[in-house]
Parts: sequence; C-alpha cells; structure tokens
Amino acid sequence: MPLISALITWVTKGKRPDPATLICALVAIAGVVLVISRGNIDNLLQLSAIKGDLMIILGVTCWVIFSMGITQVPGWNASRYTAMSCCAGLITIVAVNLIAGWRGAAYLPTLSDVRMVSFEISYLILAAGVLAVSCWASGVARVGAINALLFMNMIPVSAFIIAFLQGKVIDPMELYGMLLVVSALLANNLLPRIRPARQQQPTCS
Repeated sequence: MPLISALITWVTKGKRPDPATLICALVAIAGVVLVISRGNIDNLLQLSAIKGDLMIILGVTCWVIFSMGITQVPGWNASRYTAMSCCAGLITIVAVNLIAGWRGAAYLPTLSDVRMVSFEISYLILAAGVLAVSCWASGVARVGAINALLFMNMIPVSAFIIAFLQGKVIDPMELYGMLLVVSALLANNLLPRIRPARQQQPTCS
C-alpha cells in the first residue's frame, strides 16, 4: 500500500518517487511474486488466480485512495469523512447489485437467507464497517497516510501467523516472499526519515 500510494502521488501530483522508493517497489513486487507463485512459475499462469490477484490489487488501490483522501480535507473529522465515503460506497453497491440482478448474475436474498448469516452481517456492519473504518480514519488523520498504510501491511503477516497456528503448512517461498515485502516496506518508510536526520547533523571543520 505505501508503494501504491507513492505511484498515485506520482500520477496525480507529478511528484516522482526517489530511486530508493522505486528499488523498494521492485523488491516488494519480487516478494509478492514469490508468495503467489511459491517459487513455481506455472502458478502465475493460472487464469483464475490472476483474476483474483487483480481484484485484490484493485481493492488495495481503492483503499489507498480512501486513506490518502483523508489528508485532502483537513477541515473534516474522521466521523464525517467516514460517513460521506460510506454514503458514496452505498450508492456504488446498490448500482452494481441492480446491474448484476438485471443481468442475472445475482439475485435478491430471501429473509431466510439473511437470517442464516445474520451474525456475519452484523459483524461486517458494526465491527468491520463502523468501528474499524472509523478507527482507521481517525488514525490516519493523526499519523498520516504513509505511516498508517505501513501498519495495514501487518494484515498478511497476521494472516500467516493465524494460518500457521491453525495447522496450515507454510511454504518456505511464501515466507521468503513475505520477508521481502516487509523489508521493502520498512526500508521505504525509514529511509526518508534517516536522510533529513543526517542532513541536520553539524559538520566538523
């Protein structure tokens, strides 16, 4: 996410990422390729997997735009920004579902269908929707988009740990790829902090 945000800033504001950021991006992409392929190039050629990965990249990009947008409206608090963005999201969801229903790709669930997943729906609305998004928007407003997006990248790390505790066998290539991505993200976040600190150090004459 921090690397996608750097690319979006390049496109929208003309602020080109420095060479260190581009190198970090290449290292992170290499790590992602390792995780997806598990070291086997044939895994990258699976059409269904590619479609899923593209959908995830699109979702990540939308989340980055949402996070960066918080800093563009300094007069808004986190609650207002979250409410307005959720309203826009609701319009999009309704429009997509109407088109999907019209095309026969989706159908309106019955009351029994809704009852079967009532707990899951409540969790998505209250915890994953209202609480999580509000906390995220508030945090971004405090620490900035770049720093906040760095924390978001701990999600796959947490997923690896939870999957391991559940008994899933982690392929070594997946672990190496994850370490590459995390290292690139940390380097991309720390390098801009180190340079100003060095420049401010007094020189000896």
